[in-house]
Amino acid sequence: MGLFGKDKNNKGLQAADEVLLKDVIKETKELYDDLSSEYETIEAVVGDFITFVEKIAPTLDAGDTVKMIDFALQLKQVNKLARNSVRDVRDLLRYQKKLLAEVKR
Repeated sequence: MGLFGKDKNNKGLQAADEVLLKDVIKETKELYDDLSSEYETIEAVVGDFITFVEKIAPTLDAGDTVKMIDFALQLKQVNKLARNSVRDVRDLLRYQKKLLAEVKR
């Protein structure tokens, strides 16, 4: 019975899995690189905007100051979500590489 032994079909499936995993890893790596570079840009803008808000807050009336600070806090939340997304894609890439190593064995 070839069901439990190492035969041609198993080696063929393993090779196909390896090719598919390599493609998925390549695309995930490209996604991670794009996401990471975009996040770095966004992170710099968020920091600059918060500094700007702190600088002009004394010159604005109370209502506008509250709106600007609220917007800055929401922007910080978006920045945090973007950072978490970059981390999650990095973790996914790491997991896929481990899976490929297991398939190669």
